[in-house]
Amino acid sequence: MLLNVESYIKQLHEHKESFIEIVATGASASLQGILTSIPGCSNTLLGGTFPYSQEASTLYVGGMLITKFVSQEMANALAAEAWYRGRKHGFNREKVHPNMVVGLSVTGSIDPGRPKRGYLGAYMCLKSRNYRREFSIEFPKKTDNTSLFGRTLENDLCDFFALKLVLDHYSVAKIDIHNFRSTDRPDGLSTEEMNLLKQFYRIEGRMFHDIDRIKDVNIFLPEHDVISSDLDDESFNPNEYFLLPSSANPLHIGHEEMARIVAIMTGKKPLFLLETSHPIKGDLSNREINKRLMQFNSLYAVAVTYGAGTYAKMGELFPNTPIVIGVDNMVKISDPRYLKVSGNGTLESDSDSDLSLLEQAMMPYHNHGTSFLVFERPGSGLTFGSVMDTIPWGFGDLFQLVPSRLPEISSTYLRDTQ
Repeated sequence: MLLNVESYIKQLHEHKESFIEIVATGASASLQGILTSIPGCSNTLLGGTFPYSQEASTLYVGGMLITKFVSQEMANALAAEAWYRGRKHGFNREKVHPNMVVGLSVTGSIDPGRPKRGYLGAYMCLKSRNYRREFSIEFPKKTDNTSLFGRTLENDLCDFFALKLVLDHYSVAKIDIHNFRSTDRPDGLSTEEMNLLKQFYRIEGRMFHDIDRIKDVNIFLPEHDVISSDLDDESFNPNEYFLLPSSANPLHIGHEEMARIVAIMTGKKPLFLLETSHPIKGDLSNREINKRLMQFNSLYAVAVTYGAGTYAKMGELFPNTPIVIGVDNMVKISDPRYLKVSGNGTLESDSDSDLSLLEQAMMPYHNHGTSFLVFERPGSGLTFGSVMDTIPWGFGDLFQLVPSRLPEISSTYLRDTQ
């Protein structure tokens, strides 16, 4: 058990802007008990989960296929899910802003009480809106492959470093291995023991590169920096994704709920589309692009585009890719005011075509294999069925209703209340 951490935890509980969702698969499972042992924990801890088996952890991260149960990849996935759950748990709680919430995960393999050839150690991740803090620690073994530290000390060290991640993030207190005290090591680790610990610590934040103006599209993936403006880049396969256009001003739980529902429905991954130009509001500055882009950090793939503000252009850039929309935006697809117009303000048409102007305007969707996954919105006054009546015959199969309603939340409301 950790010693001399009460003052740090008390400061954390009194911080007023620290809200934590914890998931631990074995190592550091006692951290929740350490936090709750100090009065005021209800101010800090949003929730906690203990998915001990590999099956339980896989279910926790939504069935993601992660080959190594004890890995940084699993820790990152667990933290991302914990962060998402924390935001949901704090959504209706007074004074809990999404920027204050973190998801903390620990997955490890500690002393089994017998010789072990494989890895002894733990991977941790703290996920916030803008950053992902990764930490891993490897414990030393004897020549016969048994643990040098023992199970109790290893678990205490996991608790200590998980707590350190939280304290560092909220700038509550600065602690390092020299501050470690436990019932097993009341005087701390010896210098020799400290030197045997292999620690790896990394903070990742995503930034839009300082360039004059992006051309068409840049793809950001959770495990990469900006990878390319070339959609043929081998590290990006558009067939694995569905498109979710969003101004991300701010990114909120409604966007993420849409992403989760459609991912389960289609078996594809979400690719958020952040358009940086606007015919009325003008182009976003690099600073504003950075601000919005960093909300997606280490969690979702993002396409940052310029000049792709129409669904027709999105379909052209990402052929055969489903686009997620609300039923209110479905109206715009069949409304002449939002269709392609010529320089004199009239609908462009082909005089030799037997199709109506509306049918001509919708043909690009058909030609590019564009389909639409449509959410009904509470309070919009629109239903999928009523809007389908405005779609020309022969184009109805481009639209599919998502059988789930969205939370009653909007970016405009959040901006006004921040």
